[in-house]
Amino acid sequence: MKKIIGMAGILCISGIATIAQTALKIKLQPIAASIPAPPASLEEAYKYAHPPTATVSTVNTRQAIYQQAQDQLAAVMTKLEANPNEAPKTTEQQADVAVSLAKSGNAFVNGSPEMQAAMKAFYLKLQGDEKFAAAFEEKSEEEKIAYIQQFLSSYHIKAPSPSAAANKSADPGKEAIDIRKLTEEMLQYQQALDTKYYRPLSKPDESAHQALSAKEAAELKALPIVKMGEYSGADPLKEKQIRNKYFNEHMKVAKAQLERDHKLWQQYKTELLAGLARFDGKLEAIDWGGKLVNPLLKPGIASIQKGLLEMTDHMVACEHIMTWQAASWYAGYLGRPETAARAKEITMAYAGIL
Repeated sequence: MKKIIGMAGILCISGIATIAQTALKIKLQPIAASIPAPPASLEEAYKYAHPPTATVSTVNTRQAIYQQAQDQLAAVMTKLEANPNEAPKTTEQQADVAVSLAKSGNAFVNGSPEMQAAMKAFYLKLQGDEKFAAAFEEKSEEEKIAYIQQFLSSYHIKAPSPSAAANKSADPGKEAIDIRKLTEEMLQYQQALDTKYYRPLSKPDESAHQALSAKEAAELKALPIVKMGEYSGADPLKEKQIRNKYFNEHMKVAKAQLERDHKLWQQYKTELLAGLARFDGKLEAIDWGGKLVNPLLKPGIASIQKGLLEMTDHMVACEHIMTWQAASWYAGYLGRPETAARAKEITMAYAGIL
């Protein structure tokens, strides 16, 4: 029974940090499903990012079209925090609350002053020694169990009675393992999405544009000097031709990049929605923590939901970046002499005047 006791200690002590959070009995997949797609063209991106009454070159880094989705995400995130106006508790008080919760969720803990003392002592050790807390978190599940068992041995904790040991439904050790595995699954999924989608979309590859700019600079530098009256310098017509040529190449690159990013984002959303549906199903199966015996585990469900919301927010953040970058190139196009004459007409069209 030492393993059960040890796992109870791991759960009730190392899980205290999330004690202020409370899970919500809602599915998160529908929220993500309602998020609008990013623009499919440079012109559409400009329409999303350009304030109608601003100058042609003005584009917003954050666009209103995605704001409603982010407001909804923020509202749900806020609800995950229980009693936000409650005065913060001291470390000692937090430990007492955690032990109290553990007692209410497990008959053995409730009947063992030694276990209660051990749980509180270990919590204070975690909170008082950052290096120890970090090292403990890095341990494997087996290493944590071994450490907790050794820690508990000094408190002379007696094994639970046979009746308590036989009550598998009240086994906090099994619940601890299940929730920890679900948390680790969520974190691994988040890391996979970030690597596959968030990082490449949030930090676009600028190498193609940089290469074009370098070629343009080299061609401009190579232009011979001409003298026309008092003017001495590169031939303005040839300089203009070179600049126009490379700007058009930049626009082609920007268009191609938006098309690639748009396709990647669609894959991002499809994979995220599938993952959210999977986690929604698992959380619903345990009534979002309502079926857990130990109430101290319930905040862990809120932490999982918070992680899922953060994944969704990452996807929206990519849209802001994609839209701003594409809109910036289109604004550059509108600001060129060849299109400047049409700038007022285009702006008025976006404002709905024409």
